[in-house]
Amino acid sequence: MAGFYALGSSSEIEVALGAYVGYGDSVWAILHNLAELCDMHEGNWENFISSCAVRHFFNLNDNTTLEYLSKLFGQKSVPTYQNSPTGMMLSGATARPLITPDELRRFSANNIFTLIDQKPVTFFKKMPYYEVLEEGKDFDRNPYL
Repeated sequence: MAGFYALGSSSEIEVALGAYVGYGDSVWAILHNLAELCDMHEGNWENFISSCAVRHFFNLNDNTTLEYLSKLFGQKSVPTYQNSPTGMMLSGATARPLITPDELRRFSANNIFTLIDQKPVTFFKKMPYYEVLEEGKDFDRNPYL
């Protein structure tokens, strides 16, 4: 099976993302990183990403993907304090990324970040299929042991 990047830029895929959804069809594009998508769809790559209902990210290593996701995941407020005669007092708050690119890179080694529609980002621990317990299912042992 050819990888998505090997298919190259295709207007049919762009049409499929927007038009075919109404017919219950899905496009599952699997990429190594966002740099591949930027290369394939230059000025339209963010439309490609935003048209996806489910986005999974894991094993993140390139700056383009790390910086994009850090910004996409948003910011949080960190309280700041100052000394006063009565002790530490809240003096305000500063914004910081919810997760920095470096934190994303390290954390993605064992986790999958998932965005579903407009819901907040969540993450799941990566688990081999044979460690996933599912009622009524019996998985083969690890074939690599």
